[in-house]
Amino acid sequence: MATKNPSTCDVCGSLFTNLRSMRTHQREKHADIYTSWTISCPLCGAEVSKHRELAVHARFTHAQDDDDYVVEKISFGTMREFKEWKALTEETNVISRVIPATYRSSSNAKITYMRCHRALKTPHVTPHKIKKAVPYCTADMKIVEDVEVINVEHCFTHIGHDPNPAMLKLEETAVQYIISLLKEGLTVRQVYRKLREKVRDAAKNRLYFTTMRDIRNIAAKCCIQPGKLHNLDRIHTIAPAHNANGDGFTLVIITPTQRDWLKRYGQRALCVDDTFNLTSYALRLATVVVADEYDRGLPAAYLLSYRMTESETAVLF
Repeated sequence: MATKNPSTCDVCGSLFTNLRSMRTHQREKHADIYTSWTISCPLCGAEVSKHRELAVHARFTHAQDDDDYVVEKISFGTMREFKEWKALTEETNVISRVIPATYRSSSNAKITYMRCHRALKTPHVTPHKIKKAVPYCTADMKIVEDVEVINVEHCFTHIGHDPNPAMLKLEETAVQYIISLLKEGLTVRQVYRKLREKVRDAAKNRLYFTTMRDIRNIAAKCCIQPGKLHNLDRIHTIAPAHNANGDGFTLVIITPTQRDWLKRYGQRALCVDDTFNLTSYALRLATVVVADEYDRGLPAAYLLSYRMTESETAVLF
């Protein structure tokens, strides 16, 4: 039997352009059937009208322990205290939450609703290659920010899916730590290995399950090039080839670190090392080498060119 379009009224068959319009129609025209927007239990399908009622239903019907589906209330004096408590308890109870809505009450208090990030934005969306698991989850939170107090109402127990640390969102502190490693010039693989060493014994920590794809996504989002040591790392001079043989190609690379070496040690001596015929490629490599205070050779510039005549090497100087 074919299923109806989510924007088709089940009672009268009227068509609507979006789900919200259909729900409004059902509450107004079919009030005897649709008294309010219902929330269904992921385990048994029982319907309630509020998330808090879902937690109450789950506690009396599906709880396996005295602490399951308990709705608690707690108050904080400052936002810092609340954020520290939230970060600690969410890591302990394997919870990530997102903010679907924020309102202002009649008393001008700021009200924020947070839901489990594995619950769907709308119950009619079909999960596909995403981390969403259930239409609704009891592990939500309501935050009321008043003038001198922050009141929090929350539940730590998930319903319809098991706690899975690998599915959690990366905390902001973890993201900033990864960004700091990328800014140090580490490659994606080097960052990954460093994270594995750091959280080797923390199996429940989301950082432990960080993948190289996560790191690449963070690098792309923050416009960081992995392995780049400095924002000024760049090609100093480039000339394209004249033909397919590579004739005319010239490339000079000098990084900020190499520029510092040239300024500090260039007055002592300069050596140009020409390397060629070591590979199957026709290009030749010339390296400008300087000696530091310990007489160690430091590569201060690179010239990659098809020819290595006076005109090409003059570009270095």
